[in-house]
Parts: sequence; C-alpha cells; structure tokens
Amino acid sequence: MASHTENTTSQYMNYAPAELDPQRDLPQGFFDFLLPLHKQFTPWQQKLVAKRAEALERSHRGQPPNYLPSSEATTSDWLIQVPDWCAD
Repeated sequence: MASHTENTTSQYMNYAPAELDPQRDLPQGFFDFLLPLHKQFTPWQQKLVAKRAEALERSHRGQPPNYLPSSEATTSDWLIQVPDWCAD
C-alpha cells in the first residue's frame, strides 16, 4: 500500500500510523479484502486529486472551472422515496 509522504501543498489528510502493520494489526482476512480495492481505486483517486489541483491552480490564475452542462438529473423534478424511519 502507498506510504505516507508529507505534502504541504495539499489539504490535510488522515493517515494510518507509520508503525501500522496491516497483516498484524488488522482483523484476519481484512488486508486480503482491502489490498485489491486499494490497488484498483488509488490510481483513480490520485488522478482526481491531481485534476482538482489543476482546476484550483487555473482558478487562482483567473480561469474559473467549466461546469458540466445541465442534465435531466439537475433539471427534472425527480424525487427519491425514503422510508419514514430516515425522515427528519
């Protein structure tokens, strides 16, 4: 898994303790479950972080982000039905 390296230009992020040994400290079988997910999604997450940093840098130079065009999801009168137990 990726190791923690200090990056002072990004937002604060929580990290596992440096002394964490996943094979020793996580429940049995959890590391075997986590590792493939980590390998699959970490590159994607890192690309998203880089794209966000690029967009922020462009914005700081006076180029605001280009938003996606409106879609049915943002313009229609849709509604999600939720059970009564989760209503406020």
